Amino acid sequence: MMKKLLICGLALTFSMAAMAQAPNQGKTVKGLTLQQKGHVVNGETKTTPSTAPAVAGLRKGFNPPSTQAVNVIAIGQSANAFGSAFGAKTALFAHPTVNSVTMVYRSAPAVTGDISSGCLRFGSSTDGGATWGSNLGPLYTSNGANAAPLANARYPQAIIFNPTGNTVAANASVSYFAPTLAGFGPGANSAWGGLAHGSTIITGGTATATEDLDANNGYLIPDGGALNLNDNSFWISNGYFDVVSGDYADTLLLAKGVWAAGDYSFTYQKIAAPIAPDLDGTRTLISTSIAWGSGGVGYVAMLAHDDYTTVLDSNAAPIVFKTSDNGATWTKVASLDMSSFDALFQFGVPYTTAFELDMTVDNNNNAHLIFGVGALGASAYSMNTGAGSWGLFDVSTSNGGISWNAQLLATPQTFRGEFADAGNTLQEDSRPQIARTADGTKLFFTWFDTDTTLFFTTDNLFPDVHTIALNTVTGLWTPETNLTAGSSADGICIFGNVSPFSLDGATAGCYKIPVSILALTGGGPSSQSDHSYLDGLEICDAAFTVAGTTTPIDNFVITGINENNGQVSFDLGQNFPNPFNGSTQFNLNLVKSSDVTVEVYNVLGKLVKSATYENLQAGVNTIAINASDLSAGLYSYRVVVGSEMATRTMIVK
Repeated sequence: MMKKLLICGLALTFSMAAMAQAPNQGKTVKGLTLQQKGHVVNGETKTTPSTAPAVAGLRKGFNPPSTQAVNVIAIGQSANAFGSAFGAKTALFAHPTVNSVTMVYRSAPAVTGDISSGCLRFGSSTDGGATWGSNLGPLYTSNGANAAPLANARYPQAIIFNPTGNTVAANASVSYFAPTLAGFGPGANSAWGGLAHGSTIITGGTATATEDLDANNGYLIPDGGALNLNDNSFWISNGYFDVVSGDYADTLLLAKGVWAAGDYSFTYQKIAAPIAPDLDGTRTLISTSIAWGSGGVGYVAMLAHDDYTTVLDSNAAPIVFKTSDNGATWTKVASLDMSSFDALFQFGVPYTTAFELDMTVDNNNNAHLIFGVGALGASAYSMNTGAGSWGLFDVSTSNGGISWNAQLLATPQTFRGEFADAGNTLQEDSRPQIARTADGTKLFFTWFDTDTTLFFTTDNLFPDVHTIALNTVTGLWTPETNLTAGSSADGICIFGNVSPFSLDGATAGCYKIPVSILALTGGGPSSQSDHSYLDGLEICDAAFTVAGTTTPIDNFVITGINENNGQVSFDLGQNFPNPFNGSTQFNLNLVKSSDVTVEVYNVLGKLVKSATYENLQAGVNTIAINASDLSAGLYSYRVVVGSEMATRTMIVK
């Protein structure tokens, strides 16, 4: 079919400085894939030799006198730090309806008398975190061995289940999920294979305990957990491998927990989340998260390598799936273009994500993701972490997943800390997480960063709790706030967990952010670790005073209003040439004759020009953009066909 050539005369006035910076190299670091996180031998010893000294030997800073009302409350012990390692999990959970908080962790047999550290205990508070019961349970009692049945549990996640209409904390329960070392996984992950789950009343008691074994499905360390308040179901996003082939199965496994009469049982479903093989034949899935809104809407997000026909074969990018029917069906709505971040950094280099991800859904059923972005390092799936060469972002959608924008939250001073003893080294990054109010109108983006001016190190060994918050109704932000500087928690907030939900603060219009931390009591990750809760971390309404500045992020996925059927009515090509001056063009392949609108946005996300073409023919149409009057810089062009949209970026020289 003959192409129709269309001229889109789009006069733009926004100019942008030339990209002449270079990223601060700093350290180049790698993260662990879900497969690699699962490759923890039975003795919990990493194969990489330890080179970092114990934390106690490095600290040269000081704790100034406490100036903030932050209480550090002991909530339990674990035999070692491994249960809290490899990034944040949904282990700490606050439920606003019953003003309660729980934290699940692996046992410390020397304290509890349990048979092994593969048992699970928990701490709980029914007064908003002011007072706690510790080492409650057991939640799960293993057989003390790395073999089924009731094999040793690892890396637990948990939520508070509150029956519909209940407002009494004693009637709520803590429900958990943990992979077990059942011993029939493939290859390097041969120790894994089981799935433990159960529940008990929030004030303590022995829990129901079930271990599911599946000869075909392998379970690795779970990354994300969430409570779906629409139907009170408990969801986990998890790495998955095929036991028979021994290969990572190119699939993200979702586990759905549904409460039965007095018990807790799981049903399973899998969503197709294909991760394209890299050039060496491997597949890369780094981190996942799951979150729920209202009316059956939920999202699953991944940091992964999606498709190297359109994406660099050595960097990770965010990929998002959405459901509108409580998880019965899922549709891929986003595969985001990392080159879009050059509008913010202006380094003119490839970009990648960091290695940790969290997500929430706001009051408008729009997803917000927090993760790090930086210049791609010299080796595959590595990132430059020099100060100023990377940042933490809120990447969000305002229209249910069709288009996406990035808000720079912070450029932390440090990236990674290594915590070591004679046998083990654990690496922990900034552990970014998001809490939200029950109604989803306030979002609290929280991470953990070290003040290099106090602690004389460029490593993230003595972090504080940092937060920046968004009011989704007004669109205003708070300034970045260090919530623990000068308090009794100053510089000790390692292995931090943040609840997905906030609680009401001590004063009306204030919001309490639930955070737990870990102390390496024995001096390193192999010995007893003490869990603590930070009570008193608050943000108030008066702090929301800052206007945000977002940047459009290209989405390789075209999504319509009917997300579940996966049907689209057009395919949008990348403009060529690019970068360019004078003029450029792009191909638009229409399934049927349609009216088409082309919009151009500047780097601030402002619509600067649009043009509409009526009744374009089915098939390939070539649309030209006259760029003779464009200032040098980065722009995005969006094509709208009916209720569907797609966006690409273009660079004018």
